[in-house]
Amino acid sequence: MEAQLLEVGAVGTAAAGAAAVAAGAYHALRWQLINRRIRRFVAGDRPAVPVPLSPSAGAERADAGTQFAASLNRRLTRSSLGATAQLSITRAGLALKPSELILLQIAAACAAAILGFLLLPRVPDALRFAIAAGVGLLGFLAPLFALHQRARSRQKQFEKQLPPAIDSMAGTLQAGSTLPQAMEIIAREMHPPISREFRRVLREVELGLSFTDALANLVHRLPSSDLLLVTSAISIQNRVGGDLAEILRSIAHTVRERLRIRGEINVLTAQGRYSAYIITALPILLFLYLYFTKYDYIAQLFLPGLPRMLLIGGIAGIALGYFSMKKIVAIDV
Repeated sequence: MEAQLLEVGAVGTAAAGAAAVAAGAYHALRWQLINRRIRRFVAGDRPAVPVPLSPSAGAERADAGTQFAASLNRRLTRSSLGATAQLSITRAGLALKPSELILLQIAAACAAAILGFLLLPRVPDALRFAIAAGVGLLGFLAPLFALHQRARSRQKQFEKQLPPAIDSMAGTLQAGSTLPQAMEIIAREMHPPISREFRRVLREVELGLSFTDALANLVHRLPSSDLLLVTSAISIQNRVGGDLAEILRSIAHTVRERLRIRGEINVLTAQGRYSAYIITALPILLFLYLYFTKYDYIAQLFLPGLPRMLLIGGIAGIALGYFSMKKIVAIDV
């Protein structure tokens, strides 16, 4: 039985390695084709190189791989899973495709499941497979969690840049410039992410999208209440008129006050947040310590019946306590 389990682990490891190699080859091939197209575009005035009538086998394989990747991206984009992945990627500010994110999730799930299976050799087989499946699910969700954390960090950075950007827009408007010109100055002179997002708004307007729809897309990419206040003021001013510069100055003052209050709340709730982290980590670390040092003592929890139910109830209680404490200290401003 142990030999069979080792064979299963070896096959799984090989499959995960093959998936990782395939993903790396896909990325390398995609960037090679993009670089080739860029070189052809830049060197457009050079003498044309005669192209053979019959393409080589390598080019055929590259075209087939590119077509397969494009077809997979189209199918994933139309699905709800692909739309969710694309929204997470956009909010995180990364240049990925839904298919790449899903392949990364699958590779992380396989690696986490195999690792969880191999690290628990003395656990009963049924429980061992269940733990490996749970760890694999966590590995599948880990890239989404990383994207969520990056999106939150990017949104916080954007909100910190928003008050000086609003002041700059108000000053430019008061000097007689138009709103697109004010946004162009921000896109040219400020740092990302606000410069990149404002530049994207301007490009969408240049491609024929209305200014209101472009601002709505900006709020969709960065779901910030402060940004919603700014875009709403701009949309209303475009419909009914008014002194937009003065409105933006009052909004900048409001946003600064909200940021100040949020900072004070984060300081006051720091003890509760770190208490949630410590109280959640303590039983997990104690369990791992007893498992690797005194397995005979902790093995009673793996017995079928009431001990196993107590183990499951303890895990559920830890998760419930963590989310309850996080909800208590979460205060919206």
